Amino acid sequence: MFFVLVGVSTSQTDHLKFLFELNDEFCVLPSYGVIPAQIASMGLFGSSIPGLEDIDVTKILHGEQYLELYRPLPSSGTLTSVATILDILDKGSGAVIVVGIETFDESKQLVAYNQFITFLVGAGHFGGKRNSDKIKQSYKTPSRAPDASVKQITTVDQAAIYRLSGDHNPLHIDPSFAAMGGEVNNDYFFQHSIGVIIQL
Repeated sequence: MFFVLVGVSTSQTDHLKFLFELNDEFCVLPSYGVIPAQIASMGLFGSSIPGLEDIDVTKILHGEQYLELYRPLPSSGTLTSVATILDILDKGSGAVIVVGIETFDESKQLVAYNQFITFLVGAGHFGGKRNSDKIKQSYKTPSRAPDASVKQITTVDQAAIYRLSGDHNPLHIDPSFAAMGGEVNNDYFFQHSIGVIIQL
């Protein structure tokens, strides 16, 4: 489902390796590495971790995403993701929680590392630091015209399909949930954007 969601299509014959399990080259899109990590990250909020048990989940926004792969993602098997809170920052209008997630395969080999930067609206002004050396730095965008430009058409049901891949955040699908947090529901979000960009 994830691959179809991000634009992989049977109309392109070289895409069959992502869609058909009997294809000789059957494999996983690298961007799928965000899915097991997201499930582990979401499990932190509303958990028994001191300070996180009473977080208003309607005020959680996904701020930044970092993904690094150490080996190809397996097309079958069991992955285990371990989430660690690396830092908590005071941004005034909210708090930022920096979460690192390591994902391991069945042989305990590190497959992927994700970093989620989560913004908690209204949770700032607690006197904490504003910056962290724990945040993975992204590549700087070159100050020149792009090498190529592509338009990708998406549908209003992108978020609904994404939920079938493991996304459990109601903010991505339910307008009434988004309204509780004072946000406008946005069907398009970081992890989905990463998936589309990587498959292009």
